[in-house]
Amino acid sequence: MPRDNQRSKVYLAETDFQKEYVKEHKIVINKDLSFWDGYLKKVLQSKWFQKHFGPIETIRLKDGKGTRNAKAMRIFQGRGGIISLPLWSRDEIVVLHELSHVAVSYFKNAPHGPEFCAAYLKIVKHFIGTEAENELKMSFKEKRVKWRKKKTLSLDTLEKLRQRGKQLAAARKQEITERN
Repeated sequence: MPRDNQRSKVYLAETDFQKEYVKEHKIVINKDLSFWDGYLKKVLQSKWFQKHFGPIETIRLKDGKGTRNAKAMRIFQGRGGIISLPLWSRDEIVVLHELSHVAVSYFKNAPHGPEFCAAYLKIVKHFIGTEAENELKMSFKEKRVKWRKKKTLSLDTLEKLRQRGKQLAAARKQEITERN
C-alpha cells in the first residue's frame, strides 16, 4: 500500500468544510445505523455509482463501539467493504468519506491520496450537490490537498514539445546575434 502522505491535510480540509457548510446547509444526520445501511444500499444500487466505481455488492456496517475513528476497508475480493461508524460519525459527509475509501482500492492508491480525494469530490457532488463539492474543493486548495492526477504526456507530445523548444531557442539565438 502506498504511503498516506496527505491524511492530516484531508482531515483538516474536511473539518473546515464541515464547519462552514453545515452552518448554512442541511446535511443528513442520523444516529440509527440501520438508516445508514439503507442509505448505502441505495447509493451502491444507483446506476451512477456503478458506472463510476463499478459494482460493489455489499457494505457491512459496524457500530464502531469502542473506537474513536470512523473506518472503512474494501474486502470480499474487491466486491464489498466494511465501514465502522461510531456515534459521532453518523452524518452524510463522514459516511460519504468512508464510502470513498471502499470505492477506491487501497492496494494501488494511498488511502487519502489524489485518487481517493477525486472520488470523494465526485461522490459529494452527486449525493450532496455541486455547491458542497465546490466548497470541499476550496477547502482542499486551502490545505494544499491534491486531488488531480499528474498529467502524463505521450511520447508524440513530448517530441513535439522538444521540437518547439529547439525552434524557440534557435529563434532567440538569432535575435541575440542580430542585436550584436
